[in-house]
This record gives sequence, structure tokens and C-alpha cells, in this order.
Amino acid sequence: MAPLGATMKMDGCGAIFPSIVCIPTANLFNIDLSITQYALIILTCTIATIGTAGVPGTASIMATLVLVSIGLPLEWLALVIGIDKVVDMMRTMTNVTGSGVCAVIVDKKTVTPFI
Repeated sequence: MAPLGATMKMDGCGAIFPSIVCIPTANLFNIDLSITQYALIILTCTIATIGTAGVPGTASIMATLVLVSIGLPLEWLALVIGIDKVVDMMRTMTNVTGSGVCAVIVDKKTVTPFI
């Protein structure tokens, strides 16, 4: 379960951080996002949770991917990257907690055969 969770459940890097970057970027540049753009943010972030590597700094790359996919400027990302190291620790905690919870749920739901 841990390898599967480490590969497919990168909520902090693939879903939460890029969406948090997109909304303030649109507000900062006075860009009104349409429903289609919000749906594209959700879709791109969902796909990004599967494709995010388990290495430090990939959340910035995923945020770049989401910003470009909905047509937002990348200037705001340069400011965010400056404090990214501190925020990256919290994203890592989110990912590790999610993987640990999945492992505990599978452990509790699995029936051990009698030997």
C-alpha cells in the first residue's frame, strides 16, 4: 500500500499547492476565471496527483503546469518559490499522513488467514 500511496496520492504537491497558487494569481492580475477554467484546474490537479514524483520541489513544477494550462502568467510563481521550502515541509507532511492513513485502513480491513 505504501508504494501505491507514495505514487498516486500526492495531494499536497499535485492538488492543493497548484490550486492555491492559481486562485491568488488570478486575483492579483485581476483575471476573472470562468467555470471552465475552474474545472480545468480541478482536472489538471487531479491528474497531477498521479504524475507527481516523490522528490522535493515538484510542486512548483506542477503549479507551473496548472498555471500554463489555464493561461495565467507565471510571475506570481517566482514570489511563491521564495518561501516554498517552508511550505514544502507541510506538503510533505500531508502526503506522508495520507499514505500512513491508507496503510492503517488497509491493515484494519484485511482479514488475516489462519495458519
